[in-house]
Amino acid sequence: MELLKLPYAEFLCKSDRYEDALKVYKSLNRLDLSQKMLNVMTQNASKEARFRDAAQLFWQSALENLSYVKDTTNPSLEDAHHLKLFFEQQQLAEMYHAYNVIHDFMENPFQRGDTQINVIIWWQVFNAGRFLAQKLEVCQSDHQINQVYVFFALAKVSMRLEAYKTARQCYEKFSQLAIPPQLQEEIELNSLLIRSKPF
Repeated sequence: MELLKLPYAEFLCKSDRYEDALKVYKSLNRLDLSQKMLNVMTQNASKEARFRDAAQLFWQSALENLSYVKDTTNPSLEDAHHLKLFFEQQQLAEMYHAYNVIHDFMENPFQRGDTQINVIIWWQVFNAGRFLAQKLEVCQSDHQINQVYVFFALAKVSMRLEAYKTARQCYEKFSQLAIPPQLQEEIELNSLLIRSKPF
């Protein structure tokens, strides 16, 4: 029976039924294949700008790594490796979850107006941007998070929410980043405007 399940799992992968394939790999106790498949799925989701899916898959992968740990008080080398992977993937899941808010704000021009709903969105973007700004300073993991988007969105909503010191710090950060041409003029203008605002 188990000889048939492995080709069946591969068939499920080729048929784009990834969740079913993961269940089959876990039932076969092929943790290496399920982890490999989760890694490929998370990389694809982040490259395709499906950041909510990437966050969910990183969290699923982190929980799977945590399930491999047998003893947390006295971890063996293998347990320590899985714990390290858990913390890295947990951090990436949190970052992609926050970046999804930023990316939606940058890609959806209707969220930039002055309506009551948009004020709530601005606070979400503000908090997600602050979280990511702090995490990007210390994160050593490879990720698909666009720092220009993070600091631009944070600066833009900080100006609207009158958090001028935060906006000023974001515009100072742009001197270290490669700014795309479509944002160049707006960043230069706003960096001049922020100098006229109080601290």
